[in-house]
Amino acid sequence: MDILTILVQILKFFWQVLPYIFIGFVIANLIKASRYFDLIGLPMSVFSRLAHLPNRCSSALTLYLLNSYSALGLLSENFRENNLDEKHVLITVLVAYFPKGINTIVFFLAPVALSVFGLFYGMAILGVEFTICMGITLAGIIGGRILFAPPHLLVHGTTGSAAKDPVQIEAFTKTTLVKCLKDSIRDFYEICLVLVPTGALIIFLFNIGVQDTLQALLQPLFSLFHLPASSVIVFAAAFVSQVAAISATGTVAAGENLTLIQCLIIYALSRSLHLGIGQIKTGLPTNIALFGKSLGVKVTALDFTMTQLTTVIVVIILLIISG
Repeated sequence: MDILTILVQILKFFWQVLPYIFIGFVIANLIKASRYFDLIGLPMSVFSRLAHLPNRCSSALTLYLLNSYSALGLLSENFRENNLDEKHVLITVLVAYFPKGINTIVFFLAPVALSVFGLFYGMAILGVEFTICMGITLAGIIGGRILFAPPHLLVHGTTGSAAKDPVQIEAFTKTTLVKCLKDSIRDFYEICLVLVPTGALIIFLFNIGVQDTLQALLQPLFSLFHLPASSVIVFAAAFVSQVAAISATGTVAAGENLTLIQCLIIYALSRSLHLGIGQIKTGLPTNIALFGKSLGVKVTALDFTMTQLTTVIVVIILLIISG
């Protein structure tokens, strides 16, 4: 066990998460302070309406196009002020897979997949990613339509309504901006009190044997799906990043002459592994800090379950296609 490596991982996690959560709090307070900032939700308003979500969720969905942690910070602020309930948060997390998928494909996967695999194989991998994300989003939309009445039928002033807070009627001045900043710093400090120790503890646990155990449990998958033993390289890379896993898949595919279906199965499984680890290693402490223990665990469990379930469905479809 290398203490320095663990410390670097912890610091890297905080560097990747904390600034964007703070940005999410700032945006949430700006939206409350001025009705003009509420326009940020327009790009994703269609999905909010389809899922019968309140307008407040549109802003979070739009932020998912840019950064997930900022979006979670905004959701947390609205939940803590009782503008959204638990069901709204859970459904929003599912619907958010569409904007999250767009962000992942455009900024991370497309450049790597197309350069490593070429146009045909690369587009197939991007298609698998998009299909999984859209499947989870569709589940969220269906769940929202079952749980919620259409927004225009909601009673004015109840939780989840599109009604403006009293502060939004006031003029947007320098004093308002300072108040937004102070409120954001206060909320951010309260989150850090929970996130910093919890996140550090979970990352530490993953570095004292949990990761090696998971890697050993993956060995039976190779024979089950008729994958070469060298596929272990891909799954080892998945512990680092999804992009690294794609690059490793290209190396294995070239050396073992893998078929398209085998490449897609390896990608789907390595993706599931990478996201599953991330949802526990970083997602769980972040969600608990943002939404409290009860809802934080529910968000993580729902996220994890839907990711693994859609992966299983996609792999089964690929196996059926391969005959």
